[in-house]
Amino acid sequence: MAVKSTKAGETKTPSSSAHAAYQTLEGQIDSALDAQMQVAIGRDIRALRQGRQVTLSELALKTGRSVGYMSQLERGISKISLNDLRTLSKFFEVPISFFLDHHNTSPRDQGVVVRKENRRSVGTREDGMSEELLSPDIAGSYELMLTRIEPGASLTDEVHRPTEETGYLLNGELDVWIDGTHFHLRQGDTFRIDHKSFRWSNLGTTVTEIVWVTAPPVY
Repeated sequence: MAVKSTKAGETKTPSSSAHAAYQTLEGQIDSALDAQMQVAIGRDIRALRQGRQVTLSELALKTGRSVGYMSQLERGISKISLNDLRTLSKFFEVPISFFLDHHNTSPRDQGVVVRKENRRSVGTREDGMSEELLSPDIAGSYELMLTRIEPGASLTDEVHRPTEETGYLLNGELDVWIDGTHFHLRQGDTFRIDHKSFRWSNLGTTVTEIVWVTAPPVY
């Protein structure tokens, strides 16, 4: 996971279709949340919470729900509402679609195979960075992401987290500072961040694509 970026010269504006999208979700949420999907969403909630090092009690407090209810959500016992999904997506800084895209995966593929057309996306080009989850879920010992960084996008503030991370540049170039040391990376280069602070910037003129592995998952 590359962490959120800022893009030079751009101001983010709300999507005009956001309200319509929420209305559509409101109407479809009950039929979409079958038992399999409830379990998958619960697994994601637990993985996100543990990756952020948030206790169940803290999450319950932040969402205004009881610890028992949040525990049942994580175990796939309780059916989550759209309002709770909105609250959780805002808290974890992921789109609602991150949870709902499970319905595109067949029972046979669930937890084993990720089809190209079923990848879960986070972020947009307007944000300066977008990512697709390549691993089946974020409940394992690592997460595998396809990260796309737009020209001019930067992670300006250093990030330090208790993870080991590796990236392979599929396309483009990237300037990365790891523990204060600057590296200029090109297509085919690989980098490693082992429990060290880092930041990055795409100073090139093309989109940079990176296969990014993080262990344990932090998304």
